[in-house]
Amino acid sequence: MNRPPAQHMAVIARYAHIHQHIELDWGRITLQKYLSELMADTRDNQRQGFPKDVADALMSLFLLHSDLLEQQGVDVSKGAGLEFEPNAWQVPKNF
Repeated sequence: MNRPPAQHMAVIARYAHIHQHIELDWGRITLQKYLSELMADTRDNQRQGFPKDVADALMSLFLLHSDLLEQQGVDVSKGAGLEFEPNAWQVPKNF
């Protein structure tokens, strides 16, 4: 898989800068960090969040991309300075 799946990218197309970033970094460890940061609240609960369909597509892309990297022998939890935080994907307590 050398391109992100079209069905997920169609959902994310509303966010041109995110769409472009995914297209450019697909297959690189840096995309894992970017996707993780998109879903984490780094703004003291000031981040609005994504609509459910977009959040689902981002999560699916994150998981697919992890699998792709692992198939290439990349340890996604330790690659390129990525501070992998598995809890970042859990539903917030006040959701």
